[in-house]
Amino acid sequence: WGNIADSCMSPGTLAIAWLIEMQNTTISDEGSGIITNIVTAISIFSFMLSLQREIVKDIEDMEGDKMIRCQSLPLVKGVPFTKTILLMLAAITFILLVAAQIYLFNFGRNLAIVWLLLAVEIPIVFFAVKLTQAETKNDFHFLSTMLKWIMVAGIGSVIAGQF
Repeated sequence: WGNIADSCMSPGTLAIAWLIEMQNTTISDEGSGIITNIVTAISIFSFMLSLQREIVKDIEDMEGDKMIRCQSLPLVKGVPFTKTILLMLAAITFILLVAAQIYLFNFGRNLAIVWLLLAVEIPIVFFAVKLTQAETKNDFHFLSTMLKWIMVAGIGSVIAGQF
């Protein structure tokens, strides 16, 4: 539950900021709808990657968590089960990104589509491959860092979407 709560922080902050802004700004319904779709997509993306990263960090920190009797997913269900959950989350994230690209295609945002493919989707596939091979604490630290960079690349898609 802690991982889910932590993963809600960033998207929750973004969503609340947009809700407040929407109430205090005069924007057309069409413009408001587009921004709401963008904020929703970014929030979902942020949640999914944050959740994956929190779970990877739980695997990375198993030794310390075991000492303090933490009930993290990898300690309760095991690393193989946890890796399966991570692979499912990565697959869902990938599918949602493809859906976002279809949406962007309707608006002619080709640079954003290419950006998502090269900077986000391919790295997520690489993450999934490396996850299946990961065994050591260093391997999971690498995966955690990789997810951070994927998040940064995802934010970059907002900029790419402007062109």
